[in-house]
Amino acid sequence: MKRLVFIDMEADTEGSQIRDAGAVDVSGRSFHSGALSDFKAFVAAYDYVCGHNLVRHDWPLLLRAG
Repeated sequence: MKRLVFIDMEADTEGSQIRDAGAVDVSGRSFHSGALSDFKAFVAAYDYVCGHNLVRHDWPLLLRAG
């Protein structure tokens, strides 16, 4: 069975830096922190990443953050 996680990012007022990241999976396991490296480690365990405004907001923020 494929594992699915939903994410959300909050950026600074300029929209250039991630200030907060959260994620939750279908079983209720969750993550919430401003530590991007910890967030990436949490999300790496999943097969699919979903989220509100993922394509236009969250994914570009993650790509810029490295």
